[in-house]
Amino acid sequence: MEGWKIVAARRAVARMVDTLGPDDRFEVVTFSSYMNFLGGEAGVLVPASDQNRFRALEFLTRAIADGGTETVPAVKQAMALLQPAPQTRDAIVFLVTDGQVGNEDGLVRMVGKGSGACRFQILGIDEAINDGLLKRLADNTGGWFLAAERAERLDAVLLEASRRFGGPVVTDICLQAPGLQWVKDALVSS
Repeated sequence: MEGWKIVAARRAVARMVDTLGPDDRFEVVTFSSYMNFLGGEAGVLVPASDQNRFRALEFLTRAIADGGTETVPAVKQAMALLQPAPQTRDAIVFLVTDGQVGNEDGLVRMVGKGSGACRFQILGIDEAINDGLLKRLADNTGGWFLAAERAERLDAVLLEASRRFGGPVVTDICLQAPGLQWVKDALVSS
């Protein structure tokens, strides 16, 4: 993830960190062949205070393209940080990747088994991203996937991502009307 892609990744994560509110907690993990954490060696969720959001921006300026894309350990660590998810807050993994992901089956299995209440909101940055895999990860967790295939599209994609990021999710809806009942995603006749 070199050139415009690393710059785009920094901008994307910085924009999402900037959308966090005072009740939110977060961690920034940069990864290649190894991981770096804003919260230190083990990685911890920190309050989204002005000071910590500024620390995140400084941390992101030091992120470099280095080594391979070892996605599985980073995603596993992110999910571990968010488990168990508090009932009152959404647990969101915002994954920014160039989509050159290895061990696809292992990643899909791991996210399918261990995501719990974590939603994956994914931004793919590159012309040759594995959008099938990234869409599947997002769909399987109730999240979303967007792609910025080139630098010229980045601003529009980041605007859409910041609109969607952390948006409320409505679940377990039940609507009843005489003769009809709507439960979750199905309309059934009663």
